[in-house]
Amino acid sequence: MTMDATTVAQAAPPGSMRQLAVLFSPAEKRTVLEALYVVEHEVFASARNPSHDVAHTRLQWWRTEVDRLVHGAAQHPATRELQPLRDLPEVDLGILHEMLVAADLDLARITYDHDTELAAYARRAGGVIQIVAARWIAAPQIPSPAALEAASRLGAIVREAEAIRDLRQDVHDGRVYIPLQRLESARLELEQLRGGDRPEALRAVLQAWHERLQSEMAAAAARLDREERPWLRHVIVLVRLHARLLTRLSARGYDVSERVELGPLERVWIAWRAARSTV
Repeated sequence: MTMDATTVAQAAPPGSMRQLAVLFSPAEKRTVLEALYVVEHEVFASARNPSHDVAHTRLQWWRTEVDRLVHGAAQHPATRELQPLRDLPEVDLGILHEMLVAADLDLARITYDHDTELAAYARRAGGVIQIVAARWIAAPQIPSPAALEAASRLGAIVREAEAIRDLRQDVHDGRVYIPLQRLESARLELEQLRGGDRPEALRAVLQAWHERLQSEMAAAAARLDREERPWLRHVIVLVRLHARLLTRLSARGYDVSERVELGPLERVWIAWRAARSTV
């Protein structure tokens, strides 16, 4: 069995931010990147299944599948495409279990007390994939610890940016990613997040969250050696696209009552500029 176009399109739809990120990676590396995004999509789609029992069963299957991948016996078409990673030195595919921990947290609808707890979740949910991706794109060279740290942080930033964009839907589904400490400081109640109103306090919380992510983007980029930037090109493209998305939300006063998207040409232009910045 191999991945088909429909499977890939569900994880990285044509023209989407993830698909553009893949397109700006080396051609010979794209199939594995697509497979990583398919695994990511399947794992978190499993956690969002309306039936808790079905979600739990699917996540358990994926835990077993990661173990099969580590031992060279993967069954899913996407994980089978990840087999070449096993041939690289210093690659531990068991790290994908960290992503499953994040999915378990989503399934359990865990809340986070502080920014540090949210950051730990985001590194599992978005950073793990980018560590594996950076290792694959750099091969046969081995990225420095600083490059892998930057990949992890940038992937986590993408996940947090998605949490800002999808706040209203996530709250409706019972998942709250705003740290409780920030809600308490702003004197915001969960019911206010579910409602159609947009309290000024919520706007201020989202603005502070956005500003923190901007600062972390700059810090991650500053620590990355120029020689290693091409290895992280695809995640840099992804981050720049999400940065523009947050800028668009900022211009709307952080109104998250409707899902905000970038236009097709705008996405391509931003992705191209981001890719050029890594040359």
